[in-house]
Amino acid sequence: MSDRIRMKTAPLYADEIASTSVSSSYWVQARDGVKLRIAAWRPEVSGNGTVLIFPGRTDFIEKLSHVAVDLSARGYSSLVIDWRGQGLSDRLTQNRIVSHVVRFSDYQSDVEAMIEAAERLDMPKPWYLLGAPRKIARPELLGYEWG
Repeated sequence: MSDRIRMKTAPLYADEIASTSVSSSYWVQARDGVKLRIAAWRPEVSGNGTVLIFPGRTDFIEKLSHVAVDLSARGYSSLVIDWRGQGLSDRLTQNRIVSHVVRFSDYQSDVEAMIEAAERLDMPKPWYLLGAPRKIARPELLGYEWG
């Protein structure tokens, strides 16, 4: 695990959602220095593993919190990311409305930071992927073995 992943508490605006799961949010840093926000939900009783949720374009953590709460009710933990340029993660342009990445590998760097955070948070395995129709959700593109 990288020493780069120093997790600090980040804001999470999903308090209005009724849930018996425990939620928390953190700042992590991608290898190129971009600050990313992730959020974790853990059910009271876990045993089914963790779902890594990769939001679609323009989505953000709070927009998908109902999915995390529903998974929690079924015994799954979950981890959600605000991609660079989305939600509360860093923007790469002066205009906060504009989302921009230089290359696809920027998203892979975000996934790498998310996985390192999942390891640091000791998110239960097995891990599953849930993603919007974006090629980044394909495990073989992430460079990881998903046995």
